[in-house]
Amino acid sequence: MSDDLRRRRDVAEVHDLRGSRPAWLEAWLTPARAPTIRRGETGTVRQCRPRWESPVEKAIREAQERGEFDDLPGAGKPLKDLGDTDDPMWWLRRFVEREQLDLTAALPPALQLRKEAAAFPGSLADLRTEEGVREVLEDFNHRVRRDRLRPPDPGMPQLLAPTVDVEELVERWRELRAASHPPVVDPPVTTGEARPRRRWWRRGR
Repeated sequence: MSDDLRRRRDVAEVHDLRGSRPAWLEAWLTPARAPTIRRGETGTVRQCRPRWESPVEKAIREAQERGEFDDLPGAGKPLKDLGDTDDPMWWLRRFVEREQLDLTAALPPALQLRKEAAAFPGSLADLRTEEGVREVLEDFNHRVRRDRLRPPDPGMPQLLAPTVDVEELVERWRELRAASHPPVVDPPVTTGEARPRRRWWRRGR
């Protein structure tokens, strides 16, 4: 008797003493069926081995047999907006676009500074004073110079962000503010307007 059959017999005896045999034990004690041999159309021999079905696969198969997956929206049609099939990260890009996530913090510092500079002067439109605009731009240039002193990552090229022209962006900020906040002009007074009439009790004076 082989060791495998001896182990099966010992396990069976233990469960017999308990008075019950679980279903998995009955399946384990049942000798495996010999694989059936079928001859395909090409004449090659193909062996069909019994396949174990997981609970998830069983639930899906039973749902298919009940027709719960029939007539679903988009059934039999290709999926839309899959993007570039050669891009292994297409699903991540699509998720970021759908959820409108901001991944600026995940970029290298130099790319973060470049993205911040690309938003000038539109991102400065809410500032009310020229001093506040200059303070933001000078702080940006200071952070750019400090990032240039940082050593590059091993094996990666060093990325540099350019500084911005403070005077040029201040001038563009003025134009942007003037376009978005036009000055209030009083309506002109026409010559045909009648002068206010004097009170009757003042005529005698």
